[in-house]
Order: sequence, then structure tokens, then C-alpha cells
Amino acid sequence: VSESGISTRANVEALESAGADAILVGTAIMKADDIGVKIDEFDDCVDDLRDEFRLDKETKIIGTVGRLVEIKGLRNLLTAAGEILNGFQDARFMIVGDGPLRGELERKSKEFGLADKVIFAGLRNDLRQVYATFDIFVLPSLKEGLSMALLEAMAAKRPIVATTVGAIPKAIGHMKEGVLIRPGNVEELKEAIISLLKDEALSATLARNAYEKICAEFSATAMCANYVRIYERLLKIKEPSMGCKGLKETA
Repeated sequence: VSESGISTRANVEALESAGADAILVGTAIMKADDIGVKIDEFDDCVDDLRDEFRLDKETKIIGTVGRLVEIKGLRNLLTAAGEILNGFQDARFMIVGDGPLRGELERKSKEFGLADKVIFAGLRNDLRQVYATFDIFVLPSLKEGLSMALLEAMAAKRPIVATTVGAIPKAIGHMKEGVLIRPGNVEELKEAIISLLKDEALSATLARNAYEKICAEFSATAMCANYVRIYERLLKIKEPSMGCKGLKETA
């Protein structure tokens, strides 16, 4: 957490990579689901990655964003990808991020015959365009707090497949805002992705519901109010409230 108490993406990614559910801010516990997203930053994103990676507009792209580490469950995603691509040969998988497992994952994709169908995009500073490129966002984590990437995908109106770990079910209700699966279950992962590839109406409904939920519960404004309440408890005051404006000015 930054000195102002506002979570930066780098802070959150470190929290996620540790598989932690909460961190200490002063003497208060800041949960992993006290994370906010600036939703308007994901409005009207330009999809410019298809040209960069020479992908047709009709190509379905299943993507994920995060550190390439054990707890992200990416081996399972590659296994599922191999089976999915047998039936959806024009689809592609995109893994955005970097980490110690990248070399192994790239070797496995070649062993599975997927070298030309799984794109390792590395670290990117254009995440809004990344999410706009995805047709489906997948979070196959084995352990997680509440992924910032998940919230960003919700803000970008992407249909989501995610595991039932950590605080994820607080953000995603099964068949309401996305499709939830058990961690480590490759068969469920495969079937969930296929269901969204086959049913565009379902994908659109889930994406819309997820966007509405993040606007109501996980926006930066909503999370700012949560931070204010935490600071008020720390200071043992309730009036006058600092408010979100005051918190910003002290950052």
C-alpha cells in the first residue's frame, strides 16, 4: 500500500503473488477485497493488439493477465487450451505477464503443439487494450486474494471464467457475473471456456452483470469510502469525516 493508503497495482500484484488475503495498514487490516478500480479508464478502449500479433478480427482470444507463478494455475490453462483448440482451431490463447514459470510454460506449449496458438505477450503497459482484445478472460488461480486483473476484466466488460478461491466469489457469482470452477479442475476449466465460446448471448449477459457489480461495489469511489472508514477507526473519530476528497489531498 502506498503512503496514502491507496493500493497501487504493483502493491496489489505483490499481495496476490504471495497468496495473501490481507495486509497491515498502520494498525488496521486491509483485506485483499478492499481494492478499487478506476472504471472510466476502461471505457472505449481501442483494440490494437490483434494487428500487432497478426490476428484476424474473427479470431476468438482467451486471455489471462498476471505474474507467471505457481499459484496462478497456468499449467492447467495450457492443458485445457490443448483440448479446447482441438474443437476451436481458430481460437488463440494469450498470456500477459512475466515471471519465473515463463520458460517452462513456453516449453510446454511447444510440447503440446501449441506454439503458434498460445501467445506469450510478456509485460505490457497497455492493459486497457489488452482486455479489449480478449473475448474471454480466464483466472485459473490455485490461490488468490482478490485479483486486480479480475476487477479490471470486469471493468472492461469481459466474460469471465475464474476459480472459487480467496475473495473471488465475493466479486463473481456463478452464472451471474461469470463462470466459477474449482481450482485445479482442468475439465471444469475446459467446459467453462467452451460454454462461453459457444454462447455469445450468455457471454454478453455475464459481462454486463460483472460491469454493473464492479460499478456498484468495487469502483475506486466505493473503495475510497472503505479506506475512509478504516482511517476513521484508526483515528477513533467519526466527525468530521476526511471524505474521499480529503484523502486524495493527503496522498
